Amino acid sequence: MVDETAKRWTGVAARLGERLPGEWAVAGRGVKALLVRQPADWVLVWVGLSRVRGSDRPHLMGGATPLVQGPFHPALRVGLSSDTRRHGPRQFDLTDPEHEDQIEQFVVGDVLPLVEPWSVERFAADAEQQFALPLGERLPPRRWFEVPGWRVLLESGSPVEPAREAAEWARSVQATAIADWHEPLVAAWETGGRAAALGYLREQRAAALAELKVPNPEP
Repeated sequence: MVDETAKRWTGVAARLGERLPGEWAVAGRGVKALLVRQPADWVLVWVGLSRVRGSDRPHLMGGATPLVQGPFHPALRVGLSSDTRRHGPRQFDLTDPEHEDQIEQFVVGDVLPLVEPWSVERFAADAEQQFALPLGERLPPRRWFEVPGWRVLLESGSPVEPAREAAEWARSVQATAIADWHEPLVAAWETGGRAAALGYLREQRAAALAELKVPNPEP
């Protein structure tokens, strides 16, 4: 059976992208398709669909997610899910043309005002603030995993200590994918300095964007 919601979402996202401020592109297909702002650079601003069952009316999520940690997946690092807001519809019927205006209002009126103040520097400072806490007080979401990447990008210090700590924590809870991402960053820094570490970050960003089918910006 054809998933009509998934089929319609890519069309809705494409039309929405033409109406939003700035340049946007649809990445991927079907229910997992994302509308992403271009260029992605080091923070991905996106709008996506969330639905538990095929019979559900979907709700939308939109936010900004840094591309400096792995394994990457779109998440509400900063942003909003429509089913948690206090005004406007929480779910959307994608067969109803009027809902396209409501979706645009959700993105323009709710999501973008939340993400716009979050510069790279603010994301980095937020991550460092959590990293400064004792390990047991760094509650999820673990923003401190971003610290090594931000330090490399902003030339604000060595990524070795936070990357090793992230890898050690990840190994202790069998989150091997997280450790496998941070350990090569340490190796790159120790063998080739910032240039090698930055090259590693760019490779990881390119891989994440390729998986999402998002155009990769210039280095």
